[in-house]
Amino acid sequence: MDNNNMNNIMEENLQQIREEMRTLAEKIEYHAERYYTYDDPEISDFEYDALTRRLRALEEQHPELADVASPTRRIGGKVLPYFETQAHEYPMQSLNDVFDFEELYAFDKRVREAVGAARYVVERKFDGLSVSVTYRNGVFEQGLTRGDGIIVSHNVKIFGIGEGTMEYQLRDLMNEMCNPTLAPYAKEGECLVRITAKASTEAEAEAMIAPCLARVQRELGAFAYGVDTPNIETCAAELLLRQQKTIAVADSCTGGMLGDMLTNVPGASAIFAGGIIAYNNDTKTRLLDVDPALIARCGAVSPEVAGAMAEHARTIFGTDLAMSITGLAGPEGDGVHTVGTLFVALATPDGTFFRTLHKDKWGRVRIKHAAANHAFDMVRRYLTGLPVEIEENR
Repeated sequence: MDNNNMNNIMEENLQQIREEMRTLAEKIEYHAERYYTYDDPEISDFEYDALTRRLRALEEQHPELADVASPTRRIGGKVLPYFETQAHEYPMQSLNDVFDFEELYAFDKRVREAVGAARYVVERKFDGLSVSVTYRNGVFEQGLTRGDGIIVSHNVKIFGIGEGTMEYQLRDLMNEMCNPTLAPYAKEGECLVRITAKASTEAEAEAMIAPCLARVQRELGAFAYGVDTPNIETCAAELLLRQQKTIAVADSCTGGMLGDMLTNVPGASAIFAGGIIAYNNDTKTRLLDVDPALIARCGAVSPEVAGAMAEHARTIFGTDLAMSITGLAGPEGDGVHTVGTLFVALATPDGTFFRTLHKDKWGRVRIKHAAANHAFDMVRRYLTGLPVEIEENR
């Protein structure tokens, strides 16, 4: 087996481990909230402890994948809104659970190494609450439960590269980090990396995150489109709003998805003039004035027709920019192109830009979303002075 195949297998194994850790963390978070916050547990202590032990074991085996916000590193549940958060004058410590004699002997060994000879008093365990109580001059002043400090996270949103490429570019930084931590995630059509810091105050956590955030953005360059931005269409729409630009759309295989996504962004009425869904060739010629001879010569699924659709939409609506998409979302090809072949165009005052996409292994809905996301990314890149026509990450 050559090195490339071996590396691919190792990456796949790490991906499976990362997914298991994410799933375990989500389950633990859910059941901890049921227990600590709502006093309505759905599983037994034994089942909950098994989930926690498995996650902790994976974190010990793969510390580079561990998250500073992992539930194994926190105690208790969320602070309810009617309680105030206060800093402890003295730290409150917690004992780890032990589940077998081997772990008990290991605990005893650590105690003896720390304090010498030790005697134990053993009591039956019962569920309760640890409280640090403060009296001043014999008068009760304050009672504090244990806390976890302040945890702050920011998401760097990424478009144009896959999760594997993103992780490769950030691998050294991820291995260096302990607090803050970096956690990569793959979302529908894009990726994100979550930067999380834990500190005594929110200001301290933000200060810890700032240099890490700057480095992540520097490493990813033009592929990082925002921090805590909901999605790529919001990024494009906000740029249009700030620059007071208008846009129109011409959808073919996406069937109106461009306009739908754009109008989900608050304030879109100030930038979005309208759109035309030209699903068949007759509509392309009648409503978008695409030359029938061009369709006959190049085919409806072609960069030439995508460009004509965008250019004519820009003229018809009198906008600064116009996006268009034509392609094959399935289930069949057209005899020339395979399913998943897409052409995206952006008409601007500086000319028309194109992207060619090949999503042959994707389903119909994902193909449409991918095409729309690329259209908004082209808008984002054009308005920020970045190269618009980039190679597809396949």
